[in-house]
Amino acid sequence: MRSLAVALFLAFAVAVSLPACGGGVRSHADFVRDTSRICKETNDRFARVDVERPNQARAQAALTEIVSIGAEALRELHRVKPPKRAQADVDSWLGLLEQALDEVDYARTLLQGGDVTRAVSAIARADVLAARAERLAAIIGIGHACRVPKLLPGA
Repeated sequence: MRSLAVALFLAFAVAVSLPACGGGVRSHADFVRDTSRICKETNDRFARVDVERPNQARAQAALTEIVSIGAEALRELHRVKPPKRAQADVDSWLGLLEQALDEVDYARTLLQGGDVTRAVSAIARADVLAARAERLAAIIGIGHACRVPKLLPGA
């Protein structure tokens, strides 16, 4: 009888812990809370990046830092499992963020090679992708969406 009680307790403990570990059924509110927390922390880190570009070396350093912060955030966001009904929109949102960061990383590579014109074009594409990601995050209901810093004046 004691082993049955232990087995039932363990089964209950596993069932209760699954949603917190990314398994099981999650509510939309839980998903929004978790992603909003990750994005708020990411946005706070992005805000500390010096995106002023007085010279090429400082611009490269800023882009490198943005890519690093963004990659870490994306790893965390991919661990947060959305409710099934939101999966397609969340996949699209994360895909847009990944594409924006890819463009920022490409701009960094172009700057290293001295190709400023193409780097500016890559940054412009990143800004457009980031804006699309923000709009989709709003549709999903994520209040504090991850915001890749705007890198071009007036963007």
